[in-house]
Amino acid sequence: MRNPLILLCCVLLFASSKLFATELDDLKAKAEQGDSKAQCELGIRYGTGAGVPQDEEKAFQWVQKAADQGYALAQLNLGLAYTNGSGVRVDLTKAFEWLQKAALQGNAQAQYNLGVAYGEGKGVRMDEAKATEWYQKAAVAGNANAQFNLGVAYDNGSGIPKDQTKAVEWYEKAAVAGHPHAQFNLAIAYEAGAGVPKSETKAAAWYEKAATAGIAQAQFNIGNMYVAGRGVPQNIAKAGSWWQKAALQGDARSQFNLAIMYASGGEIPKDNVRAYVWASLAAASGARQATEMRATLEDRLILNQKAEAQKLLAELSGKIHKQ
Repeated sequence: MRNPLILLCCVLLFASSKLFATELDDLKAKAEQGDSKAQCELGIRYGTGAGVPQDEEKAFQWVQKAADQGYALAQLNLGLAYTNGSGVRVDLTKAFEWLQKAALQGNAQAQYNLGVAYGEGKGVRMDEAKATEWYQKAAVAGNANAQFNLGVAYDNGSGIPKDQTKAVEWYEKAAVAGHPHAQFNLAIAYEAGAGVPKSETKAAAWYEKAATAGIAQAQFNIGNMYVAGRGVPQNIAKAGSWWQKAALQGDARSQFNLAIMYASGGEIPKDNVRAYVWASLAAASGARQATEMRATLEDRLILNQKAEAQKLLAELSGKIHKQ
C-alpha cells in the first residue's frame, strides 16, 4: 500500500512548484511591460539563480532597464555590478554615477557605498569630507557599516573634526546592530576610557561579543582580561581557549601566550610539546621572544616528544587561517 503521506507531500510539492512557476511568469510579464520593480526583482533573481538559471548578463540587462527608469534599488545594484564586474566589465566611474543616483534618492546602502568610493578614491577623486558626509546620511538611516565608518572618522579626525565622544556614540549604534569591528572599537574605548567613562566590565563584555564574531584581536584581548581577572572573574582555562582561537587565525601574541601557558603549567597542565609547538608558530609569525623560547623548549624534548611535536606542528600549521 502506498504511503498517503508521501502522496500528499508530492501533491503539495507539485502545487508549490506550479504556483512558483506562475509567479515567475507573472513577474516576467510585468518586467516586459516596463514595471521597474519587476525588472529589478527579475534581474536580482537572474543574478542569484533564484527560480531561474543564474545568468549575470541577463541580470545586468534587467537591472539596467529598471535603473534607467529611476528605480533606486536597481541603481544601487547596477552600481555594484559595475564595481564587481558582474555581467559587465568593471567600470568604477560608472559605478560611482549609479551609486550617486541611488544615494540621492535616499538609499542608505548606496549612500554608504558612495562614502566608500569617496574615501578610497574609487571612480572619483578621494575626498574624506564628502566620504564622511555620505556616511553620516547612511548612518542616520541605520546602516551599521556607515555607523562604524563614521565612528572611525570621528576617532581619527578624517574629513571631520576629531571627537571621541561622538566616535563612541556611533560605534555603539553599530555595535548594538551586531557589527563586530564596532564592538571591538567600543571595547577599546571602554578599556581606555576614551570618549566614555572607563569600564573594564563593559570593555570585557564588548570584547567577548567581538571575539565570538571571530575578531582575532578581540579574542587576544578578552583572553588577557580573563587571565588577569579584569572586568571578568579570573579564568585561565577561558583565557587559553580564547587565545587558541586567535592563535589559529595567526595571531602571534596569542601563540606566544599559549607557549608560556603550556610551559609554565598551573591550572593548565604543563605540556612541553604544546609549548614548543606554539612557540614555533609564534616565531614563524614574527614574535621575536618566541625564537629564543623555542630553542630552550627544544632542548627539553626527548626523541619521541620531538616527533610528536613535529606532527602537531604540521597539523596546526594546516589549520591556521589569517584574518
